Amino acid sequence: RRYALRLESEHALELVAAIVPMLVGAGLIEAFVSPHAPTPVRAATAVGTGILLLAWVFLGGRRRESE
Repeated sequence: RRYALRLESEHALELVAAIVPMLVGAGLIEAFVSPHAPTPVRAATAVGTGILLLAWVFLGGRRRESE
């Protein structure tokens, strides 16, 4: 059980390490862009972050599961 817990905790840490920068970025956008920026800047930010998210999802270099 300890071995399985260690393996799964390493996998969970990888997921958290990938998610934390996205949450920080979203917080910065919500803090500084959403309430203060004009509409064109908001739209450009939405499009830009959407493209970055799609690139991260589709070009992220996933590992194949070992059989």
